[in-house]
Amino acid sequence: MRSTSQPGRRFGGTPTTAVIFDPESLLLDPSAGIEYAMHWAMRDLGIEVPQHWFREEWSLQTPFWETLTRLMDTSDPELVDFGRERYFAHFNESGRFRCTLRPGGLQLLAQLAEDPRIELHYLTHIGAAPALRLLDVYGISHIPACVVTPEAPGCPGMRMALLKQHVESGARPRLSWAMLSDHPWELMAARRLQLRAIGIGYARLSLTSLCALQPDAIAVTPAEVPACIADERQPESLVVHGPARVH
Repeated sequence: MRSTSQPGRRFGGTPTTAVIFDPESLLLDPSAGIEYAMHWAMRDLGIEVPQHWFREEWSLQTPFWETLTRLMDTSDPELVDFGRERYFAHFNESGRFRCTLRPGGLQLLAQLAEDPRIELHYLTHIGAAPALRLLDVYGISHIPACVVTPEAPGCPGMRMALLKQHVESGARPRLSWAMLSDHPWELMAARRLQLRAIGIGYARLSLTSLCALQPDAIAVTPAEVPACIADERQPESLVVHGPARVH
């Protein structure tokens, strides 16, 4: 694991909350990058993506496997798995860097970065060079206090081990950590590690699915993230910030 300090980040005092996040969930709308990579993957397979298909037939919450099976018109596991390989080859090379910032994303980061009580830790599986490239491409290299990632790219499943190792290597009390994520495995891992688990309710997972995971809070929009971090209620009391409520 590589945990690198970012020299541009300075604090006015001792931070009381270490926030673990990934810009790809918290700040970026990956739609354009996904569409780009999927178009090229299908082209590799000799499949033409219907015009406006992504606009009319797809959303961020469409399961990845369903997207592939529909575009490839097959459920053959071997064929679909090959399509998956071609997709990730294009996404990792170019698609990841063709996303767009969510409305309010930069304002959110600026607010978090300026708060002396908060320290931001960027956790990812994509490897040191791609992680630093991502920060540079989207103009946020100065934001995280450290980048936690393997030296070489790994699989998404390793993120839970990275999270555990990073938290346990620090001297902070467990409740001084907060995990911001839209991924079920990460939110469940945060709860197991006794970290505050904050669901991102505007990305890949529906609010209903997030509530079923019982995180400590859910941010419905980027603007609600600071309120979720500041909320110090006990884990048994779920708070959904923002205009939407899930019953």
